[in-house]
Amino acid sequence: MDPQMLTRMMAQMGITPEELAGFMSQFDPSATAARDSLDDSPYDHPPQLSFAATPETIKKYKAWYERDSKKSPTAAPTVPPRLLVQAQEQQREEQEREALAAENGISTRMTVIGFPKHSCKVQLGALKPITRSTMLVRKTHTGSYFLCRSIAPCTKSISIQTIVEDVNGAAQVLSIYNFPTTYEASLAYIDFLFPVGIAMAILEPTFKVVTQGGNPHIRVDSPTDIVFLDPRSDVLRDVHWKTGSQVSRFNAWPSDSDHWKARGNNYFAAGHWLPAAFAYSRGLQCDPDSLALRSNRSEAYLRLNFYSAASADARYVRCAAGAELLLRQKALFREAKAEYGRGRYQKAKSLLEQLHSSHADDSDIVKWIARCTQRLHESLTGVYDWTLLYKQSQTDPHLDVAEYTGPIEVRPMSNRGGGRGIAATRVIDVGELLVVAKPLSLATDAELQSLVLQMTVNLLTSKMDKRSQSANVAYAAQAIYGNPDLHDHAFHLYAGPDYPPPPSSFPPPPVDEPTELDPLKPRHRIDLAQLESICTHNAFGVMPLRPEDRRKPDDLDKLDSSTGLYPLPSLFNHSCAPNSHIVFIGDIMMMRASRTIHRDEEVTSAYMTPTTSYFERRRTLQEGWLMSDICDCRQCQYDRADGEANLRHRGRIAEGFSVDLFSKPLAKLRSLQKKLSATYVAARGPSHPSPALYPLHHAIAETLRSSHTTAGMKDAIKEDMKALEYRGWSVTDDDIGRRSKKARTLTRRGEELAVDTSFLGDPAEPLQAIPPMLRVAQTYFLCDDMMNATRWIKTAQWVLNTSVGGGKELFMMIERPLLKQFDLLDVATRVL
Repeated sequence: MDPQMLTRMMAQMGITPEELAGFMSQFDPSATAARDSLDDSPYDHPPQLSFAATPETIKKYKAWYERDSKKSPTAAPTVPPRLLVQAQEQQREEQEREALAAENGISTRMTVIGFPKHSCKVQLGALKPITRSTMLVRKTHTGSYFLCRSIAPCTKSISIQTIVEDVNGAAQVLSIYNFPTTYEASLAYIDFLFPVGIAMAILEPTFKVVTQGGNPHIRVDSPTDIVFLDPRSDVLRDVHWKTGSQVSRFNAWPSDSDHWKARGNNYFAAGHWLPAAFAYSRGLQCDPDSLALRSNRSEAYLRLNFYSAASADARYVRCAAGAELLLRQKALFREAKAEYGRGRYQKAKSLLEQLHSSHADDSDIVKWIARCTQRLHESLTGVYDWTLLYKQSQTDPHLDVAEYTGPIEVRPMSNRGGGRGIAATRVIDVGELLVVAKPLSLATDAELQSLVLQMTVNLLTSKMDKRSQSANVAYAAQAIYGNPDLHDHAFHLYAGPDYPPPPSSFPPPPVDEPTELDPLKPRHRIDLAQLESICTHNAFGVMPLRPEDRRKPDDLDKLDSSTGLYPLPSLFNHSCAPNSHIVFIGDIMMMRASRTIHRDEEVTSAYMTPTTSYFERRRTLQEGWLMSDICDCRQCQYDRADGEANLRHRGRIAEGFSVDLFSKPLAKLRSLQKKLSATYVAARGPSHPSPALYPLHHAIAETLRSSHTTAGMKDAIKEDMKALEYRGWSVTDDDIGRRSKKARTLTRRGEELAVDTSFLGDPAEPLQAIPPMLRVAQTYFLCDDMMNATRWIKTAQWVLNTSVGGGKELFMMIERPLLKQFDLLDVATRVL
């Protein structure tokens, strides 16, 4: 802080120089430097982190954290409340100015996840009060709650930060993480939830040394560790605040339910659903029997996707004795919508049909019944309109479909991570639908603020997380907060070696009865440390299907993709040569078989792009998923058979590939291809893919094609076919206009295709084969070979239909830009 500014603050607040000197001496840099050399120093600051932090830097930070956490708890410095409030108010003013000028600059944020953190597992009534003076830094005060009230406006970066005082007037910084609906909320919105003067009980608070600053703070990670206290609360009955009964600038709260209802309605009209639910809940504290307040809260919960809470409130109103008919009917409709949101489509349909019997002309009810019928059909048959869903996903990624589970089941597998996996219950054909899953939580790039750079350090993996990864943790906490029946769907997932193994079965037994939620004093508990670990080990990078997704597949991992938690798909174990693949349409994940899967065979998926080098795959598994064992899939076995020297030499050659690969002369490409081929001890084909050779042969093909000679075109086709085989495809054309001795492969209409259709050659990313296949079709077309051009167009369409579905219509929709680029649009329209 600027010395002159500090002097002005002192004068404004009446703080004496002696007072300030005593306080600041605790944070004097020279004194801190001296203390840093002492093992028992409470102020040993961590290594500074930046956006350029390397894994080694993060490991040093983690080592500091582990060293610091072993130090004995110590008393925190006493900070004059006026100084803390003044600094907080200045920070608030600065953030307000930044918000007004947001379009002119990018703000930065920094947070650390993956360290041990405490979440209370008991209710407030089981705890005893504690004051600031008896709290120790580096200690979680189990068995206690901290009674406090805010005395300054909130600020917001990653956490919500405010200044609170205890009953004795002692002040401290309070940081609140993962509170529902606040991840990127405005300051004005946060004020609705945490106004100045609000009284709270922090359950089993943790007093922490800040990781990148000076003042220690009381940290709250789980939203269920905060109980908001009404002035009439029993907890406050005999409490006398030393600084007065009310905080300065605190707006007196309504004392009756009607005024709280009016305030809630105002919040609701403005689209502030959780503040509305807070207001209705405060009204219920005044009048617990108010059906109107509970009905309104149900609708607010529906807007928040808190379906379990919405259903519980609506059912309460519907079944209440003496409820007016109109209110009962509203509650019935809301309960049906909430049950629909919970995925209980038959129950929702029954409720809607009950309502329809007295509202036969209500078209909205009829539409909802039709939606229920469609969802039931999807969940039972696995039949979806993929073309329609793809169209809808282009404008709204949040799709309305039912989940589906095909011929698979969860089984104990002692040799696998988490002790379980997925097995086939019967023979499964290539392309057969295995799973359609909706996310429990999802953080999308489009819905995150664009003018924010966020640094998230994950101590579990010693890596920087993408912004959507850290946001997904907060969104998962929000989903469980509002839908307690989803708790076990998340917490029965593998959380890493530091937690007990999950149950051998999945999913958990269904919770038929919805759980009521009082947001002022939630009864269920969310362990944030475990949830962070669950998301680290199980969340998926979500790349919805788009034409451009297959232009540069090797660059996809560099993008800040969206991140989601999909419970059932998380149970598929990894293989670099999987027998299933994943495709996203909007926020919906589908999994299909990449080849025939035999009964009782384990069904696997790839956790990363299998085309990466052996050492990169192993490093990613060890660091990203904390897998200590080496991968034993057939692809890794083939690679290890080549020997470590060959693998490292192959990696060095592949590292030389760059964006200018296509500009290298043909002789150089041939030389590279010869050197790279020599690193494989045996010739490989579809059964032993050599993905490192794919880009070289593709570049050779493009170079030959650029000659525009007939001979060059023919040779280009041969190179393209080799490239596809090195990616795992079994090509049944081995020369122009001639069929190989391999078994012919036919479509259902008896049309001959150009690859073996008993399996998808690139089992993890089959759609990546479509561009080179259409390139082959284009080359045949340029050579006036319509028969083979048609065959390769139909083969490309078969790949998409087998991988995704949708038939010709979806193929033409997705591949239209590429077909136009290759001058094949008219041809494809005619022949498909």
